[in-house]
Amino acid sequence: GRVRAERRLLFNDAGIFRGRFVSGFTLTTMDRGAAREYIEWAARTGFNGVRVLCGNLTWAGQTAAAAAEGLPWVLDTLAANGLYCEVTAVTDTAASNFDLRAHVDTIARICAERENAIVEIANEPYHPTQREDVHEYDFLGRLGRDLVEPRGLLWSVGAPPDDEPQAKELPLAGSYLHIHLNRGRDEWNMVRRVRELEAASHNYGRHVWNGEPIGWADTNQPGRRTANPDIAFTMGLLSRGFEVSVTSHAEHALTAVLPSPHQQHM
Repeated sequence: GRVRAERRLLFNDAGIFRGRFVSGFTLTTMDRGAAREYIEWAARTGFNGVRVLCGNLTWAGQTAAAAAEGLPWVLDTLAANGLYCEVTAVTDTAASNFDLRAHVDTIARICAERENAIVEIANEPYHPTQREDVHEYDFLGRLGRDLVEPRGLLWSVGAPPDDEPQAKELPLAGSYLHIHLNRGRDEWNMVRRVRELEAASHNYGRHVWNGEPIGWADTNQPGRRTANPDIAFTMGLLSRGFEVSVTSHAEHALTAVLPSPHQQHM
């Protein structure tokens, strides 16, 4: 059944829902055989959902229109494998000029026709790859309230610029909070701050999703990727302990290809 929010917890028809997702950014526009293989791997590995990016992705040659066209197949294939999907609607808008409101409306309509989708309006709205209106959280909140919420979907505006947002300083619309941990800290200082995500859940009175922690890779890339499996294990452990949903992020997941043995281990 559809995921819903009740204050700081998420539920579906089976009871409390704890997101154990994996990134799969380009699933909507890639070869369907490879996409199906990735989805089946995610289910087999023990994840219960995948996060996809459904806007422009210049680095992947993806357009928002192509992503929206491929989204129904991805959602249906995920559902057939018992998986949910966090659909991020707005990405990489600075390099393009398209009707953003119409695109969000299309994504919300597709998601509302299925029970396994939740919606994040924009990926890192503060990022320079997003155009000026996307930087405005009030604007994103209006999109969510006008186009997503009336359709009964769980939704978030997108990650705030700080992984310790304060409700009095930055009101964030939506039924849950999607937050990205600051990767600029050393790895252990970053991962321990899952506790601060729980504090944000308390301050806002809503569930928090640990949406894009430092990614797993075969070699260390300070501030971007880690090859340390202890960090991956602790990220999952703390997210579960503090009732924070988590999306496992990784180098292989950017283009939704199967992981190397080391990334699989992590």
